[in-house]
Amino acid sequence: MKRKRNPTITIMEEKKQQQQKKETQKRIEEEREDKEEEKIRREKRNKRKRKEEEEKTMMMMEEEEEEWRTRNNNNRKIIKKKYTILTTEIIANILGYIQMKERINMRRINRKWEIAVQHPTLWRQLDCEEFAKNNLEDIIKIIDMIKPKEGQLRIKHIKIPSTITYKTETLIKIAKIGGKNVETLELPISNINRESIKEDTLIKITEACTNIKSLNIATHNALKNTMGIVTTNCKQLERLNANYIPINTRTTKAYPRKLKKLSMLYAEATPINTNQLEYIQRDCKQLTKLACKVTHDMQLDALTNMIKLKTLHLMNVTTKQINQLIAYLPESGLQTLIIEGTKETTRIQHTLRLPKGLKTLSLTNFAGIESIIGTPSLKSMSLSNIQQMKGGFYNVNVETLILRHVRLTRLPSLEHVSQMELTLVSGIETLRTRHHALRFASIYMCHELRHIEMHGNDLESLSIDVCPQLEGLSIESNQLQIMNLFSLSSEEAPLLNTLHVKAPKLKKLSLRRAIHLKRISLNTTQLESLNLANCKQLNAIQLYAPQLQRLALAAPHIHVSTIMQLVLPTLTMLSISRVNIQKEQLNELLDHFENLQALILTNSPIKEVSLSSTTLTGIRFSACPALIGVSLDTPALVKASFIDCPQLYHIPAVWPSALSSLTFEKCHNLQEPWFAAALSLSTLSFKECFALTQPRIEPTLGCLSMIRFVNCKRLMGSLFTTPMMQRVECLVEFHDCDMSEAQVQDVFLRCPNMTLLGMNGVASLTQLMIPMHPSCRGVSLTSCEALERVQVTPQAHQLEHLKVDTCSALLTIESPTFLRRVEVSNCATLETLQHVYANMMVLRQNPLLKRLHPNMQMHQLAISHCQSLTAPQQPLFY
Repeated sequence: MKRKRNPTITIMEEKKQQQQKKETQKRIEEEREDKEEEKIRREKRNKRKRKEEEEKTMMMMEEEEEEWRTRNNNNRKIIKKKYTILTTEIIANILGYIQMKERINMRRINRKWEIAVQHPTLWRQLDCEEFAKNNLEDIIKIIDMIKPKEGQLRIKHIKIPSTITYKTETLIKIAKIGGKNVETLELPISNINRESIKEDTLIKITEACTNIKSLNIATHNALKNTMGIVTTNCKQLERLNANYIPINTRTTKAYPRKLKKLSMLYAEATPINTNQLEYIQRDCKQLTKLACKVTHDMQLDALTNMIKLKTLHLMNVTTKQINQLIAYLPESGLQTLIIEGTKETTRIQHTLRLPKGLKTLSLTNFAGIESIIGTPSLKSMSLSNIQQMKGGFYNVNVETLILRHVRLTRLPSLEHVSQMELTLVSGIETLRTRHHALRFASIYMCHELRHIEMHGNDLESLSIDVCPQLEGLSIESNQLQIMNLFSLSSEEAPLLNTLHVKAPKLKKLSLRRAIHLKRISLNTTQLESLNLANCKQLNAIQLYAPQLQRLALAAPHIHVSTIMQLVLPTLTMLSISRVNIQKEQLNELLDHFENLQALILTNSPIKEVSLSSTTLTGIRFSACPALIGVSLDTPALVKASFIDCPQLYHIPAVWPSALSSLTFEKCHNLQEPWFAAALSLSTLSFKECFALTQPRIEPTLGCLSMIRFVNCKRLMGSLFTTPMMQRVECLVEFHDCDMSEAQVQDVFLRCPNMTLLGMNGVASLTQLMIPMHPSCRGVSLTSCEALERVQVTPQAHQLEHLKVDTCSALLTIESPTFLRRVEVSNCATLETLQHVYANMMVLRQNPLLKRLHPNMQMHQLAISHCQSLTAPQQPLFY
C-alpha cells in the first residue's frame, strides 16, 4: 500500500521551484543586458580606435604629400585626390602578387605607392628574366626609376639567366645594389655570346657581396684563381658551383681553411688530386655535397673521413679507383652516388654493394659491371653507356629506373618501379610486368625486343618507338590515358602483328605506322579517335568502344560486313580506304551508323554512289578511278570534295540547299556541270579539270564568295557571260589558265560584285588594262611570263592594292590613280614606273629598274635589291 504525501509539503516544494525559476530568468536577463552593454562599449572603443587610425593615416598622407611637394618643386600643379586608406604594408602585400614590371609601373600612382614599391619584402629576390629579354642593361634603368636609398632594397637572391647578354659593368652595378644583403648569386655564362667574366670582375662582385652563401659561376673558363678570390672575400660561403672552371694548384692549400662553412662544392670537369682532396676533407667539415673530376693517380682514401658527405659525384674514375670506392661505400652515409668512368677501360670487377641509406644511384661510361646489390632505401637508379652487365641485380627495388645504351642479361625487379625508361637496351627479347606500381613507361630503340606485356592498374602513360623487331604487344591498365606508338615516321616500321589493349580511360590511339598489323583487340570505353589508316594487312578486328567518334580504316582484307558488325553508336566520322565496297553496301553502312556526319572514301573501286542520309554534313571521294556518277539525297550536306576521280562526269543537277563548299580536282571528264538549288554555296573550286569548258549555275543561286579555276585549259569565253560570274562577290582566281586580254576585260565587266582578282601562271596574257569597276579593290598578278605592260585607268577609283610578282617580261607599270599599296617583286626586265601614285610602295628584286617617275608621291617606300635604281629628282616624302 502506497504512503500518501503531506499536501503542505507538496505546496511548499512547488513554491520553491517557482521562486528558483524566477531567479533563473532574472539572472539570464541580467547577463543579456551585460552582454549588450559590453557590445556597445566595444563598438565605441573600436570606433574610437578607427578614428584615431584614420587621423594618423591622414596626417601621414599629408606629411608624405608635403614631402612630395617639397621634393618636386618644379612648379607642377598638384591635384589632391581622396585616396583609399591603405597602409604601406598592405599595398606591398598586394604588389607581391603581380610581376616586377607591373610593380614598377604602380609607383606612378602616388607617393604612397612609390614608397610601397620600394618595400624590402618585394626585393628579396631579383629575377632578371622578368625584366630583360635580351639585355641586362634594362634592369639598371628600371632600378634607377625607383631611385632607392642606399641599402633600402634588401635583395637576398640575384638570378641572372643565361639567355641574355650582359656587360661586366652591369654585373658590378647589380652586385653593388644588393650589397651585403645578397645571399644567393647565380651567374651562369651567357648562351648568346659565350663570354666569360674575368678575375677582376669577380673580385669586385665578391667585394660588394661579402655575405654570399650560395655562388654559381659555372662554365666561366677565363677564371683561373677562382678559389683564391672566393676564399678571400666570401667567408660565409656555403654552396659553390664552379663546374668547368680550372683550379689553381697554388691556392688550393689555403682555400679550405677559410671556407669552413662550405657544405656544397661542385667542380665537375675540374681535376682534383690527392692533396687537394685531403685538404677538403680536413678543413671542410660541413661538406655534404661534392662533385669533381679525379686525376688518374688520385687516392680516394680521404673519403672515409668525410662523415657528413651525402652526395658524391666523381668523374673520370679508373678501375683501380672504383675498387677503392667499393670498399668505402658500405660504411658511408651517402644518399646520392654518381660515378662516371672511362668507357673503354673502367670496369667494376667486384660486386657493387651500396650504402644502407643510398637513395639515388647513377653509373655512366663503364666497360663492364659484375653485379649490384641494392638496399631497401634505394629509390632511383640510372645506368648509361654500360657495354656489358655480366651479373644481375640483387635486392634492387627502385621506384625510378633509367637504362640507356646498356647490354643486360636480365632486368632488375620491376615490382616497385613507378617510372621506367629503356633506351638502346640490348640483350632482352621479352618484357613482362604485372605489377601495379608502374605509372610511366618509355621504350625506345630496343632493337632486340620482340614481345611486351604490361598488365597493371596504375599505368598512365606509355611510349614505344623504334623497336623494329617488336611482334606482340599486350597492354592492360585501368588508368592508361596517353599511349604513343611508333610516331617517328623516319624510322623503320615495326613487325607488330598482334595488338591487345584494355584501357577504359584511353581517348586517342593512332597506329598509322603499324603496316604489318594483322589482329587487333581493343576494349576502351572512353576511346574517341582510332586511326588504322595504314594497316593494310589487318584481317581481324575486335573493337569495344561505345564512345568512339572518329574511325580511319584501311584494310583490303576486311569485308564490309565485318565493319557493320562493329557497335559504334556515337560514330560521327568514318574514313575507309582500300576496302572493296559497292553502291548498296555503302548505303547499308550509312544506315548502320545512324549518327554519321562525315564520310571519306579513298582508293575504292566503286562505280556509282547514291547517298541517302539525314545527318551527313561532309563527304570526300578520293582516288576512285572507276567512279562515274554521283547522286545525293543529303539535305544537311555542307561540304563535298571529289579528288582524283578521272571518270566522273555525271553529277547532280540539284544540290542540297545547305551546301557551302564544293571542290573538283583531277576530274578529267567533267565538262559542263550544272549547279542548281545550292542557295548557300559560297566556295566553288575547279583544279586540273582539263575537259571543263563552261560550268553553269542557276540564276536563283545566292552569291558566291570565291570561285577558283586552276589549270583548266579549255575554259570557253562564253563562261564570263553566264549568270554564275555575276554572283561572285569576293574573289576570282585563275591559275595556269589560257586567257586573253579580252577575256580578262569580260571578267571585270561581268563580275560587278568582285572585290579581288588573282591571276597566277596565265602565260598567254601580254598586257592588262584595269578599267573602272564598282567593287574591285585589289589585283594580283603572279608568274605571268608574257605580261609586258600593266595599266590602271584613271577611272579605277575603287582600286586600292596592286601586286605584281615574277613577271619576267614586264617593262612598265602605269597608275595615275592614287593607290594605297603597290608591290612589285622579281620583275627582271622592269625599267620604269610611270605616274604611279601610292601611299606605300614595296620594290624587291628588280635589277633593271632605273628610275622612279618624279611625279610619284608616297608616304612610305621600301627598296631591296634594286641595283640600278637612282634617286628621283623630286622628293618622294611629304
